[in-house]
Amino acid sequence: MTHKVIFTADLAGDMKQYEALFSLAHDTNADSVILGGDLAPGIEDQNGIINQRRFFTQELFPLARQFKSSHPNTNLYAIMGNDDCAANVNILASNDSPLIYIHGKRVPFASGFELYGYSYVPLTPFGLKDWEKFDAVPKEGPKRTGFKRFFGSGSSTEQAYNPNALLEGLTTTSGDWKKKTFDPAEIKDTIEADLNDKGLTTNPSKTIYVFHSPPHNTNLDMLKSGQHVGSKAIRNFIDYDRPYATLHGHIHETVQVSGKFQDQIRDTLCLTAGNGVPVDQWNPAHLAALTFDLEDVANTVERKVLKL
Repeated sequence: MTHKVIFTADLAGDMKQYEALFSLAHDTNADSVILGGDLAPGIEDQNGIINQRRFFTQELFPLARQFKSSHPNTNLYAIMGNDDCAANVNILASNDSPLIYIHGKRVPFASGFELYGYSYVPLTPFGLKDWEKFDAVPKEGPKRTGFKRFFGSGSSTEQAYNPNALLEGLTTTSGDWKKKTFDPAEIKDTIEADLNDKGLTTNPSKTIYVFHSPPHNTNLDMLKSGQHVGSKAIRNFIDYDRPYATLHGHIHETVQVSGKFQDQIRDTLCLTAGNGVPVDQWNPAHLAALTFDLEDVANTVERKVLKL
C-alpha cells in the first residue's frame, strides 16, 4: 500500500505558493503534506510577532482548513524555521491549528514509520535568534561525540559556528522582543547535544527526520558563493544513526548551485525542495516541492517546480 508524501519548506507567507501546494496535494491525492519551516512572512519590524500570528490565524489556517474539509484523511505536518517567531508556537501547536506541529516530537506516520521534527539551525548572519544554536563542541570520544574526527581539527569557535554569523540578536520566546547574546566562551546549548536525546535517536531506521537545517558539506547546504553552511552536528547524527530519510530546507538556492536536490550519507537519503529562491533569481515565480512514496523514497522521489 502506497503512502504519497509532499514536502516543501521556506514558503515565507507566500499565499500563492500555499495555494499551489494544496492544489498539488489535491492533484496527486497526497496522504501527507510536510512543511519544513519558514512558514510565515519575514520580520520587517517590531510588529513581526503580531503579523506572523495574523498570517497563521487569518490566512494559512483558513486555507488549510478548506483543504482538509475535502481531504479529511490527509495530514498536514509542520515545524517552524529560523525566520518564524517562536512566540507563536502556541498558535501553531494549538487544538485549533489544522497543522500537526512536530518540532521536538516523535509522531506516528504510516506503515510503521514515524516523523520527528527539529527546527534549530546553526548561527546565521540574521537577527532573529529564536531557532539558532551553536552547532557542536568539538571533542574526541565515542558514538555521537566524534565530531573532530569527521570534521577536522579547527578551533572550537570554527567548529561551533560560522564566522560570518551574528552573535547578538533578538528572541521572541517570552512573547516579546528580548536581546540574545551567544557567548563563544560558553558553548553548552548545542544542536549536537539535542541530537543525543533518546527521543530523537530512537528507531532511526523507521523514522523520517524533518530538519530545517541541511547537513554540512552536501548538495543541500550550498550558498550562491559555493560555501557550505549546513549543520555539522546534523551530518554527524545522520552518519552515525542512519535514519530512513531526512528532509531539509533553509538554504533556498542550494539546488540551483549544486544542481541536485538529494544527497546520500551512508544508508540515508537526504532531500531538499530548494524552495524560496527570489523571483529576481528565477523568473517566473514558482513553488518547488518534492513528492515520493513513503515505502520507496529513493525510486519515487520527484522534484516538481510549479509556476505561480
